Formats: sequence, structure tokens, C-alpha cells
Amino acid sequence: MKWLMLLLIVGIFIFMLYPSLVVPRFHYQPGDIAERDIKATQDFFIEDTKATGNSRSQAVEAVLTVYDHDPRIAGHISENVRGTFQEMRAIIDGFTDQPTAVELAGLEPAARAKAIKLKIDNELWAQKGAFESKLGIKLGRGAYKILIQESFSKKVAQIITKILNDIQANGVVANKEVLLKEADRGITVRNVASQTEKNVTALRQHYGPDQAKTMVRIVAEPLLKELDYNLANLIVDICQRLVQPNLTLNRNETETRKAQALANVKPIMYKFKAGEMLVREGDRITAEQLQILEALARHKGSRHIAATGMGAALVVAAFIFIVHVLYFRDPRHARLNTNKDLLFMSLVMVMVFGIAKMGVLFSAVASSQIPFSISPESVVYAAPAAAGAMLVCFFLGFDIALPFGLVASVCVALLFGNRIEIFVYFLISSAMGAYWVQRCRERKVFIVAGLKLGLLNMLLATAASIYAADYSGFKLVGDWTMAFSGAMVSAVVAVGVAPLWEMAFRYTTDITLLELANLDRPILRRLMLEAPGTY
Repeated sequence: MKWLMLLLIVGIFIFMLYPSLVVPRFHYQPGDIAERDIKATQDFFIEDTKATGNSRSQAVEAVLTVYDHDPRIAGHISENVRGTFQEMRAIIDGFTDQPTAVELAGLEPAARAKAIKLKIDNELWAQKGAFESKLGIKLGRGAYKILIQESFSKKVAQIITKILNDIQANGVVANKEVLLKEADRGITVRNVASQTEKNVTALRQHYGPDQAKTMVRIVAEPLLKELDYNLANLIVDICQRLVQPNLTLNRNETETRKAQALANVKPIMYKFKAGEMLVREGDRITAEQLQILEALARHKGSRHIAATGMGAALVVAAFIFIVHVLYFRDPRHARLNTNKDLLFMSLVMVMVFGIAKMGVLFSAVASSQIPFSISPESVVYAAPAAAGAMLVCFFLGFDIALPFGLVASVCVALLFGNRIEIFVYFLISSAMGAYWVQRCRERKVFIVAGLKLGLLNMLLATAASIYAADYSGFKLVGDWTMAFSGAMVSAVVAVGVAPLWEMAFRYTTDITLLELANLDRPILRRLMLEAPGTY
């Protein structure tokens, strides 16, 4: 009795594992004519994809382009200018030390001053490359000579830093044309130093590279009006070349914020009330209506999925109980009330379920994946469910294979949508497949049985198609092809796995006995030699 419970548990497990197979589906395509009125059987929601798409587009549009503003750039440039000029002034001041004074002590004051100036000039010209490297720009000999003449004065450095600070404070962008594309919406300016940000709409106030150079001359004009013309032009040139963009486009941050805004938009759902008319009879079904019907089917399946799975399991349990009462309690079958035999049938039933499930999945995608046109209903006939009955008959006999095929056919019919014609098809196919292998002494009997079963399956498939009123010419060709293929696959599966079951459960079949009677076996050859006439 405990192995009967094993069968029951296996049945419940299998059908709870595949509950989605009984979810109702609407077999319509856009443009089909509705055969009846279809109303909502319950309240359900469906996503309004158009409204959701509009909402997401608006959310993305609301995200402003992010620009990073680095106010530290102006400070770095100014500090660099002051430090570089100060180093050059330190060189000049260094020539007043004691060794220089002693060396030139014998010269006249004018000559000594001239000699000191010559040494200073030589040293400053020797430091030209280092000065340019630290400042960050190249200077011509004439420009550098002017700075030497001015002794790299602190006032010149101050004017340069003042001009640069004024320009950089207004914001310099690398590409103003790209910036002005956001003029209608504005931008988000993020201060990289303080990690604060603000929205800016007045974008024309920021300078582009060329505009910044122009503004250098305008800002410098009141500061340079008292200086020498050449020195003034040199200061302007230095400032124009030292100006750097401190307002840069941050594409990564902008895209990240857009993606976040997109993720934050919740789908906009439309509610249908129970009893609401979805499609009227005779109407041409649109793509939107088909989407609503599919949503209704999914909703019904999700609500009743556990109940339908449990109901299918109970049906299987009832059939198993009936088979147990009618067959296993019969004294003639007492030998089958063994743990080994019941476990074997349980595992074969699991195998049949697995094969049937693969057939369901294959039939679900057949119309879109198969390169040639075969109806998904036709693919159902290719399920090799008869392999289970063949195996049970091969090991346990035809009288046990017949009830096994009955239970297996019920299970497969439930998997394929509770269709009576499918149940009859697999029941007859399993019974006859078992019948044709019941006296199997050679493995080729399975293949011969498969050929006979293929012809029978073609006849059964024709009858099932006529019963379902779907027997167009090409549809029948597909049914015949799949039905014959299912029979041959059943035979191949049965003959292929039979040795595995035989070794696993240590069954002795007629084929095994014939193999043991082979005269080439060492034990028989020894008997022939040592006990001739009696072996």
C-alpha cells in the first residue's frame, strides 16, 4: 500500500509542477472574426502600454542634462601663476648673496650693476624652459624678454590672476553650441567641489572658448590702460592661453538619471470590470483586443492555477486507486504487489509525464519555430506516450500494461487541454503498442511494432481531426507525419531504455534468456567440453 501512496504522490507532484498547462487561452489572431461575445468574467487589470510609454517619455524628457562645474580650476591656475612668477623673482633676489658681492667687489658700481644684471639675465634665460613647463604655455623670445624686463613683477602676476578669476567665475564651456541646445529646458549644474547642484536656465551667460578669449581683452582693458602696450598685449595673450573650460558635460550622469527616471515610472493599469463586453460576435479582432483577451486568460490562470492543478492530481489519484482495486488486489496479480514492480511503474509514469510535457512545450512554439508550416495541434500526435505501455508490457505483461496505458492516457489528455479525442488517441495507441510487443524475443520487434503503430496512429489522427472538424488537406498531412513520427519515437525510446530498466531492476526477459543461451558463453563452452551429452 505504501507504493500506491508513492504513485499518488508522484501524480500530485507532476500535476502541481505543470499547472500552467490548463490555463485557458484564446486561439485568435489579429484580424480574425469573433465567433461569440466575450465578456470579462472577473475584474482584472491590463497595462495601458501607450499611456505608460507617454509617461516614461515625459519622465525622461524632464531629466535635465548634467554639467559638472569645477570652481577649483580657477584657483589652481591662479596659484600656479603666482608660484611660477615668485620662483623667477626668487632667482633675481638670489644674486644679492655674499659670494656674488665678493666676486664683483673690485668693480665700479655701474660695472658691478651691469655684471649682476648680465648674470641675472643669463640665469633667467636658462630657466625659460622650466618657467614655460610650470606655467603650462610656450612663450616667444620677445614675450619672455618683456617678462625679464619687468622682473616677473608681482603686479603682472596679480593682473593675470584677476583677469582669469573673472573669466572663470562666469563659467567656460568646451562646446557652447551643444550647451545652447538645452536653452529651452535648462541644465543641471553640479558643483564637483561641494557636491551641490542647481538648475540653470540662463545658458547664454556662459562663455565658449572663443568668447572667453574675447572677454579676456574686455575684462583686461581697464586693468591694463596704464601699462606699456607690449606688456598689455603679452598679459592678454597669456590669459587667453591659460583659460580652461570649467563647465563640462557629464553624459554618464545624465544617462544614469534618465535610466533611474525611467525605472521609477510605474505601469499605468486600466481596470476592466466583471461583465464588461470585450469583443462582440462578428467583430474583427484587433491587436489591442487580442492583448486584452490574453491578459484575461493569464489573470484567470493565475487565480485558479493551484485549484486546477490539484483537481488534475485528484483525477489521476482516482484512476490510480481504481486500477489498484481492479488489478493489483486480484490474486492473479499478487506477484506484482512488490516494491520493485510498483517503483518501476512509478518511474515509467514519471518518464511518460516528462515526454508528454516536452511535447506540450514543443507544440506551443511549433508555429513560430518550425521552418515549415505545421499546426501546433498536429504536433500533439508526436508525443511518444505509448513508450510507457510498451515498457510495462515488456517487463510485466500485457494485462498490467493495459491499465497502465489507461492511467497514462488520462494524464496526457489532461496535459493537452482535457481533450477527449487526445485521450482516446493515446489510449488506443498505448494498448496496441503494448499488444504488439507482448511476445518480444528480439529487439527488432519494437521497431516492427513501431511501424504498425505508426499506421494505426495515422488512422487515429484522421479520426480525431474529423471529430474536431479540422481536417483540411494540408492539416491532415501534418497530422499523419506527426502521428507516424510519434509511433516510431515511442518504439525507439522503448528499445533504447529497456536495457537500462532491465539492469536497474534486475528483470529477466525472454531476450535476456536468449542471450544467456548463447553457446559462445564461456560456461556453456566449458560444459560442452567437460560434460558432453548432458550440458
